[in-house]
This record gives sequence, C-alpha cells and structure tokens, in this order.
Amino acid sequence: MTEFDAFLDKMQVTRADHLLVIAAFCNRIGLTETIDRVVPTEMEVSVGTIIQGMILCPKKLHRSA
Repeated sequence: MTEFDAFLDKMQVTRADHLLVIAAFCNRIGLTETIDRVVPTEMEVSVGTIIQGMILCPKKLHRSA
C-alpha cells in the first residue's frame, strides 16, 4: 500500500448540500459582521468567522463515543 492509498483509506466523504444555503443565510443576515461589532478582537481570524465555521461544521465540535 502506498502512502497515497493510506491517505485515501482515511478520507471521509460527506454530502454538504445544505452548507451553501446556511452560509448564504449567514451572509444575508450579516451574522459575521454583527458578531465582530459586538466582540472586537485582535486575532487574525475574527470571532464572527469562527462562529460561522462552528455553525457550518458542528460535527467537529464533539467526539463520537
């Protein structure tokens, strides 16, 4: 087995059809900008961007049992 084959074996494929709709809704309501106004930061990535990422990828926030 090559290194690439090992990489492919670890890869998981999921459907992300809903992500475009949710991301568009977040953009439409100005979620990121609103959060950034309320929670100012000096980090490279804004808090609004982090929150939107948490909304779009909730599976990454918990471990499966």
